[in-house]
Amino acid sequence: MCSSDLFLPSLPAAPRDVTGAGDALISGTIHGLSQGLELCAAARLGLAAAAITVESAGASAAELTAEALYARA
Repeated sequence: MCSSDLFLPSLPAAPRDVTGAGDALISGTIHGLSQGLELCAAARLGLAAAAITVESAGASAAELTAEALYARA
């Protein structure tokens, strides 16, 4: 369960391009929620999606898969 004062730090990443990181954060979180995860766990998937995305050369990462999210989170 999440508390209202929860802080989730970003995951370590080697940024190449930050374009699309916010969209990836939201889409990873929504993916987690659609899988029945609580908000905190879903947000961790969103952070994983953002980290994967900033390491890619463009706004979307070809390697961004559900498996990659769970492995990174």
